[in-house]
Amino acid sequence: MNGFGCAGELSSLDNGFTACLDRARSMIPLLRSAPDRIDAKNELTPHILNAMFDAGLFELLLPKTYGGAELKPAEFIQCVEAIAQGDAAGAGCMNQGSRCSMAAAYASPRCGVGGVGWQARRAGLGPRARRHGNPNKGGWRVTGTWTFSSGSRHAT
Repeated sequence: MNGFGCAGELSSLDNGFTACLDRARSMIPLLRSAPDRIDAKNELTPHILNAMFDAGLFELLLPKTYGGAELKPAEFIQCVEAIAQGDAAGAGCMNQGSRCSMAAAYASPRCGVGGVGWQARRAGLGPRARRHGNPNKGGWRVTGTWTFSSGSRHAT
C-alpha cells in the first residue's frame, strides 16, 4: 500500500523499467496463442486482459505516488512495442488504456485515484460524454454515459 491507501497489485511488483519491460515481453507467447479468438470477438480474451492487468501493464504511466511505475514516455513505448510483438490489438489496448494513468499525475488524491479499491482496470476515458460526479459516503459517485473513442470493450 502506498501513502494514499492504494490497494492495487503494483505494490508488490518491481516497477523499475527493466522489470516492466520483462513483464511486457513475458506476455508475447500468451498474446500469440490467441489471434483467432481476438480477431473473432474484436477484443482481447478475458484471460489475456487479466494477465496484462496483473502484470501492471496498464499502470506503467501511473505516478509512483499512486502505486504505479511512472515510466518515462520513451520507456513506456518500448513496453508497448514488446506487447505489439505478440499482438497489435493488445498493444493498442495497452496504449489507449494507459491514458487514464497519465491523467492521474494531475489529479488530487481526493479524486479517488489510488484510493482503497481503486484499480486501473476500472478507469476509462471517452469523448462526448454526459457525466456527473458527486461526493458520496467518503468517495465519489459518478454517473453518466461514456463512449469510447478507441472502440475498446475493456473498460467498466
